[in-house]
Amino acid sequence: MKAENPENIKKTAQDLYRALQNVQPGKGQNALNAYLTTVQQFLKPLLQSAGAALSKGAAPAADTPPATIQTLDIDGVSVIDVTVNGVTMAFPVGHVLPQGQPGSISNYTPSEAFGYAMRNAVAYNDKDFFQQLLNGYLYLANQTEEYRNDPQGFGLIGWSPDIGNLPSEGPYSNLPSNFVSSASDADEDIIGAMIEAYNKWGPMTAEDPTDTGAPNTYQSISLKDLITTTINSFIQCDIGSVTINGTTYDPVMTLDNWGHDAMNPDYFDPTEFTEMVVWEEKNDPINGANNVKILQQAAKNTMSYITDIQNSNGGWIPDTPWSLSGPSSFGFDATRTLMRFGEYLLVCNQTGKDPLGIEPQVEASLNTLVSNIFSNNGSYLNWDNGTVTFTPTGLGYGQFTGPLLVALAGLQATGNLPSDVTEDDITQVATCFEQDLSQYNTGSMQDWQSSYFAIELALVSEGILDHLDPSILPPGLQPS
Repeated sequence: MKAENPENIKKTAQDLYRALQNVQPGKGQNALNAYLTTVQQFLKPLLQSAGAALSKGAAPAADTPPATIQTLDIDGVSVIDVTVNGVTMAFPVGHVLPQGQPGSISNYTPSEAFGYAMRNAVAYNDKDFFQQLLNGYLYLANQTEEYRNDPQGFGLIGWSPDIGNLPSEGPYSNLPSNFVSSASDADEDIIGAMIEAYNKWGPMTAEDPTDTGAPNTYQSISLKDLITTTINSFIQCDIGSVTINGTTYDPVMTLDNWGHDAMNPDYFDPTEFTEMVVWEEKNDPINGANNVKILQQAAKNTMSYITDIQNSNGGWIPDTPWSLSGPSSFGFDATRTLMRFGEYLLVCNQTGKDPLGIEPQVEASLNTLVSNIFSNNGSYLNWDNGTVTFTPTGLGYGQFTGPLLVALAGLQATGNLPSDVTEDDITQVATCFEQDLSQYNTGSMQDWQSSYFAIELALVSEGILDHLDPSILPPGLQPS
């Protein structure tokens, strides 16, 4: 592939940098500075040579036009678009580590970003964007498979793949050659989003224009086949046995396929499990019946695991099962439990069914957590200038208000709101959430790069809330 003219690359980078600097400054100026730094580091290796950045092996034919790269803001999700041979692949821009500190991630993109971006594309009925994400996902699935060289597990991508480089050249260099780790929370989000896309738009095809024909990789694959293959891989790789505090849970959803003998409670999404169960019942004549049994039993055992951890932590859901310190353990990761459990209660309420047979446990767990958040006359909550912060861990903005609203919606729908929560509380949280979304949408808080999951969680939460039956909700939870 012919390399881009250096002068063109330089001009592209300069134009991009100037455009970013023109973003309206505001409350998130520190976040914006981190965003500028991060995006430059993310783009640098791609801009140096667009073709080389996507080469996974043999070079494309000499007459292949150079890849084009753009930064786009689609449906509130910041992405890198790469076009090769007329096929566009979208890669959500990665987060930085540690949170808010630029410089830790270059051209890596977390798999969670794909799950959130795909869910948002479906929620906002953006088929074109979903297609681009689907193409990008197949590219990374092929990249992972080239390193693994093992068809078992195809469809699961590494939790932080290095775009344009095989895992042996990136963060996986110290792992066995047949082993690339995915993260189970992202895996279930991605599978669920693909199922929702198929149900909404019908047959689609994922394309990887850079595929070199390596064993067990695909230049193209139907969305239906990709879903079924990935669900089977999820069951093989992400469901296993966990022992904690002397109790063994088996089968149960695990943290990942790294071999860790545990799972972060917020990783479990019963709604995505439900979608996999329904899909397997209808679309997998070979493994479906057995897969349904495994998924349903794993969901029940996982809920027991989470309940036991929560009970040993004063009713709080912790970020990890190793940090049981009450309210100070409910942080950046654990906030997702609010959204995941709240959405499942909404599914149960609107369908009149409990697909996994765990609604009572989910409802009790969420009721306890929300009651804790609002307990002691709301002493854990700091209301200031239209925002609300969970003071023990600093949770705030859309990453807190969005999931909290989904939790309140789920409990409201089941008629089981904690006595600590008033309708005024709900309205106040909703007001804060609307302000958070307004700041994101106007660009005054460019937070989706420096704290990537804040805006992504807000957008996913908004998508859930916008599809509710308003008749079951109080004024503070009416769809925007």
